[in-house]
Amino acid sequence: MTEPAASSEAAWEAELVVDEIEVRPGRNLAIHYRKKENCEDTVFLIHGSCASLLQWRSQVRHFAENYNVVAYDVFGCGRSAKPEIWEGYSSVELHRDLAAVVHRYNLAGRNVLIGHSAGSSFILRLAAEAAGETDKDCQLEDAVRARSRCFSGLVLLSCLPSLPGSINIFRLPLPVLKVLQPMLSSGFESRAFDENTCHGNTPEHRELLSVARESAGKNPMFMCKAYYRQLKLPTRKQLDAVKLPILMIWGESDKIVNVKASDLMAEMLSHAKAHKVAKAAHQVMQEQPEECNRLIDSFLEGLPRC
Repeated sequence: MTEPAASSEAAWEAELVVDEIEVRPGRNLAIHYRKKENCEDTVFLIHGSCASLLQWRSQVRHFAENYNVVAYDVFGCGRSAKPEIWEGYSSVELHRDLAAVVHRYNLAGRNVLIGHSAGSSFILRLAAEAAGETDKDCQLEDAVRARSRCFSGLVLLSCLPSLPGSINIFRLPLPVLKVLQPMLSSGFESRAFDENTCHGNTPEHRELLSVARESAGKNPMFMCKAYYRQLKLPTRKQLDAVKLPILMIWGESDKIVNVKASDLMAEMLSHAKAHKVAKAAHQVMQEQPEECNRLIDSFLEGLPRC
């Protein structure tokens, strides 16, 4: 009997093997770690809201040639634990998770945080705390905070200056959201991908859409509701505290972070290098991986060691 062909998502998961690690008491995360022999430089990849580390496949492949690479599924996402604990998905707890991951894997060389969408907001908050702008709602343990101070630079992909009004839909009752989940997934796809990708013009586009559709619905609506209702972005004071070298990248056809919003973010972080990539939308690093990797490579080459 012929074995059924593996789905695109299953193939990507098989490539990006994870270990279930308890990074903090009761906080189990699925972590993909590639250690390069005799290398002290580490790249951390933090995905966006209600997504998964699978979105970083091209970046893991590319950066593992020269760096240690850490990518993880945020609590409640992908292959990480998904308990129905409302407070477990607060920005405070997710911030502490990120700090714990950095604490666990950073080394003596250059440590670079790369975030996508809401993931960019979390790395900005951590960098602000490392610079002394402590979030009064989130006091990190001293050992974790000390170990999380050594950053060489940040890469922000599809970074949001403010919360989009569309997340207000998560005020609806959970049973209603469960019914609406297929519609929400379809709506996200049309706004997050460039029209060329949505039309499936190339085999790469079709594979990307296949993985996105297979992944849609895997993250439970309880988590999505709890995540978005408690999501906090960095304050202007926190942004002003971050003096690290920063690279910002957006897709030109992003309908989630539009041109006006991306320009505002570039103004708020005026010392950052900002680029917009053609034929890409919100998922810019998936739609135009070679261009994004090239921009990030150029940025990384100029970073000092801590």
